[in-house]
Amino acid sequence: LQTLEDLRSYVEQHSVMPGSGGTAEEERLNRWASNNTKGDPDTKSAKMRERHLAIEDIRTMSVARGTAKVYGQLAAAEKFCAENGFRPGTAASLPEEERTLADWLNRRFNTGPSSMPDDLSRRRLQSLAALPSRSDMQWNRNLQALRDDLDAGTPLPTSWSQEHFTWLSVQRRDHRAGIMPQWKVQALSQVPGIITERRRAA
Repeated sequence: LQTLEDLRSYVEQHSVMPGSGGTAEEERLNRWASNNTKGDPDTKSAKMRERHLAIEDIRTMSVARGTAKVYGQLAAAEKFCAENGFRPGTAASLPEEERTLADWLNRRFNTGPSSMPDDLSRRRLQSLAALPSRSDMQWNRNLQALRDDLDAGTPLPTSWSQEHFTWLSVQRRDHRAGIMPQWKVQALSQVPGIITERRRAA
């Protein structure tokens, strides 16, 4: 039966059963599946019983729509990170699609792995959490730019008119105030001259 194969193809592609309120094709498949699985299959003719059980078998291949949405968001986040090397950001100047993805990820990070539907999705979320944020990646790029300047024989900037001086000043300020994460302190300490003052006791 062609409609049965159409239903199977839809679930294989989308991981969910077609629902109401979707496209005309989804509405068609949803009505057909609902109409053919009403009642007890054991009371139906052999042909109708076979069709009923085949649809139920296809249903077992699907996941709840909420779970499918989580899988979709995870895949989108993984694709973004693979293409960019960092997690999506939330700055207002960034594209809305990136900010929406970042908001979803941050909510999942805050609620923890238990908010995910299964072990595999929990491991995927933890892998994303281990990646640098957009701001951390930019921080590393700024540090690398200073390293490159030093390697080229250019001294660290000493005035506001020089490139990277603003960033360097902010790092020294945060270090003096004792509010800098330890991983940043360690990274800055590897570049002679960046940290020039004692850190204030926290």
